[in-house]
Amino acid sequence: MPTGKPDDIMTAWSRRLVYAGIFLIPFTRIRGGGIQVSDLIFVIAIIVLAFSKKRAKIEPMAVAWHFAVFIIVIGGIGASVNAISPSASILVIARMVFVILFWPWVIRHVLVEERLKHQAMYAFVLGCAVSGAVEVLQTKFHVLILPVVGSTTGRATAFTIQPNELGACLALGITFAVGLTLQLGVGRYFHRIVSVVLIAIGLILSGSVSSMFAALAGCLVLLIRRRVSLRTVLVTLVAIVVVYMGGTSLLGSNSKSLNPIARFEQTVGNGQSSNTGSARISTDKGAWHGIVDDPVFGHGLDQTSSIVYWDPYLGVPYQTHNFILMIWYQGGLLFLLGCLVAIISAFRRVSGVRRRDPTRDIIFSGAIASLIYSMTAPVIFQTWFWLPFVLAMTYSLTRTPPQAQRSAERPASAGDRHVNARSGRVTALSVPGSGS
Repeated sequence: MPTGKPDDIMTAWSRRLVYAGIFLIPFTRIRGGGIQVSDLIFVIAIIVLAFSKKRAKIEPMAVAWHFAVFIIVIGGIGASVNAISPSASILVIARMVFVILFWPWVIRHVLVEERLKHQAMYAFVLGCAVSGAVEVLQTKFHVLILPVVGSTTGRATAFTIQPNELGACLALGITFAVGLTLQLGVGRYFHRIVSVVLIAIGLILSGSVSSMFAALAGCLVLLIRRRVSLRTVLVTLVAIVVVYMGGTSLLGSNSKSLNPIARFEQTVGNGQSSNTGSARISTDKGAWHGIVDDPVFGHGLDQTSSIVYWDPYLGVPYQTHNFILMIWYQGGLLFLLGCLVAIISAFRRVSGVRRRDPTRDIIFSGAIASLIYSMTAPVIFQTWFWLPFVLAMTYSLTRTPPQAQRSAERPASAGDRHVNARSGRVTALSVPGSGS
């Protein structure tokens, strides 16, 4: 638990760097030395915090999480022996250690209060909203158009390499945005509603069917856990229709082929000999055959070892498009077990009736969105996937006192907000450099 002591300059700057890094997570194309800039910023944040002399005294990381890191490393080393490129496979292990050991360490030390967790989530929301705005510029005004990997048939990518990767970020982003709006309100100048709209339009422009489904699932789980009224659900449905119409109108000449309904038909086949749905199933079959051949040690974590299917129509190699099958095929049984232990440990901290509160509900729903998407895409160490699970690990399993729990679940009244404003306390979510 945090000590309540004021931050020193190192802790304060580390927190600012964490916000900046989380904001830049959807900007996967922006790199330095082949490494995402967001990850480089996180590394700097870790180094800065290491020099802090007033780090918050927090609850030790769960034993299960440390156990997960240990067996992930052991399993990864075993898989690297069989890898086509052992050195590249070892680099993936290093990336996993960074994402699930060092990254959570800095986040747990700088996000010691609920409002700080809100700010971190909203930093990610803002990054996704900016991506949605860039997609509009790319699609409607044909500016900031960047080269992509493979054919995207006009789908927007913002500052990512591939539209499905962008869609995955936006699915998590819109879940966070809707949750923060329900808990904190629309904000001054309705900036949270604007963020929701931009991200929703961005989802449509990305053309990622699996991301849209993950976003809907995440938001549905959120509404159920928050016990939202029927009226709010109906208003949300109307908003979805409006955003759908707005998004498809921005598609212009691509509106017939890239609107969500058309994209769904392309995914499931619609009479075509080649479609993304059948390709995903083929990758899963290829991975399963490899698992049967070597279920314990895996085939290697490097890019080359990950190929399980060659598309005869497009002449394109594919990785496994299923999180469970991918990490089992590539990393082996221990690597799989480690990832599952980490995920289950994180879910345990934000689930359960006795530990529920609005912020935990947002993180839980975001984790659901990320997990659902990962079942249709190649995912191992991506920070956008692990973000909700790492945020979940910032919570203590200590039972919240009933009175504090009721206070956390009850939205502040207008009078309370007025009193808080006069007393100088910040109740609206504000990220450094952004207005509230």
